[in-house]
Amino acid sequence: MVGGSLTLVNALIGTPHEIDFTDAIVFLEDIEEAPYRIDRMLTQLMQGKTFNKAAGIALGVFKGCDSVPDPKSFTLKEVILDRIKPLNIPAVYGMTFGHIENNFTLPIGINAKLDTQKMTLQLLEKAVR
Repeated sequence: MVGGSLTLVNALIGTPHEIDFTDAIVFLEDIEEAPYRIDRMLTQLMQGKTFNKAAGIALGVFKGCDSVPDPKSFTLKEVILDRIKPLNIPAVYGMTFGHIENNFTLPIGINAKLDTQKMTLQLLEKAVR
């Protein structure tokens, strides 16, 4: 599992700390970003070296990211569908992690199983020893 705030994950692109998404379950969330900015960040990730090689994508709650509907702009849902669906990578949206109350913490670096039908994420090993 790898991921975190979409803004911060995106900021790592081109640095020595850029994330290798190959065969990983990627979890992403963000807060207070306009849909057009989410679109830009997802597009940049997709144009990177390894995002298209992810095993799965779990999208959390993007709190405050679906601005007031503007007929000139895409909604957050439209952006996510437009960017993620063509990748043909198993993906879910709306899992309860992110900048929200009653969220769950996701450990980085452990093995997990994403079930897009049941919308579950199962941790397959201990996060701490």
